[in-house]
Amino acid sequence: MIQAYKNYWKNYTNFKDRTSVSGYWWVVLANFLASFVIGFIAGIIAAVMGINSVELADDYSNLREYLASPENVITSVWSLVNIIPGLAISFRRLHDTNRSGWLLFVPYAIIGSAIAGIIFVAISGTDAEKVISGLITVIFLLGIVLTVYYIVLLVFFCSKSVNEGNRYGDKQV
Repeated sequence: MIQAYKNYWKNYTNFKDRTSVSGYWWVVLANFLASFVIGFIAGIIAAVMGINSVELADDYSNLREYLASPENVITSVWSLVNIIPGLAISFRRLHDTNRSGWLLFVPYAIIGSAIAGIIFVAISGTDAEKVISGLITVIFLLGIVLTVYYIVLLVFFCSKSVNEGNRYGDKQV
């Protein structure tokens, strides 16, 4: 696990090579554990400072204070730091199964299509009841399509590596 996590950070901008199944899932586990620990420490810091994020979240007049609370700042920074390395290892994992890493961006096309559908329904000039039912239908279909997409992506991430070389290279990082 430690070696896989070192490789994760060492190859944080490597979008071209390959990553094995175990290399990918060890990093997922390590990031999960690190996020838990960071969130726990951030919660302790907030408690020591006397900040109750739950109360701040319940009161919309304190939204600025809630967003600036140590918990949110620390966990948001951790999430931002992991965006590029997370995309890179996901690209490499898909490459290891001989698939394009660009598959990760399919949801943006799906969501863009849904937004276009929502706009079309909203400006169609029909009565409010039809507009609302159209919006509910579009959102429901969006949910189904994205659920299927993420299940397929999970299967790809769990798929066996292509042992021989493929168009993305011979070695696994």
